[in-house]
Amino acid sequence: MSAPARAPLALVAAALGVVLLAGCATPADDGNKVDRAVDATADAANDVAGTIADGATAVKDEVASSATWARIEGNWKQFTGSAKERWGELTDDDVDQVEGNYDQLVGKVQEGYGITRAAAQEQVDEWAGEQ
Repeated sequence: MSAPARAPLALVAAALGVVLLAGCATPADDGNKVDRAVDATADAANDVAGTIADGATAVKDEVASSATWARIEGNWKQFTGSAKERWGELTDDDVDQVEGNYDQLVGKVQEGYGITRAAAQEQVDEWAGEQ
């Protein structure tokens, strides 16, 4: 597992540990301990969300600037068939308009399938990795 993938898992594990500790509190415990544990859990969850978002951006940047994507962009006409096969909801005009531009393809996939940008990026990244 790569370092970026391990970081979110470590944060999730830390957050779960805090939740478990908070759940072990008894009524006799100081209420502040539970409050601090809840706050720490919320902070850990925010850290995880930020790390995941940063990781998604890093992956997008890596794919968009990679040699693979440069090859796709430079030879877009040869990849249009594969793109049309992968995203059958996109029209020929949609695929032609992309002209190999990563962000445009992500946008067309997002729009054509009514999914989030992150989900569209994940699909495009997966497709590019198969090329």
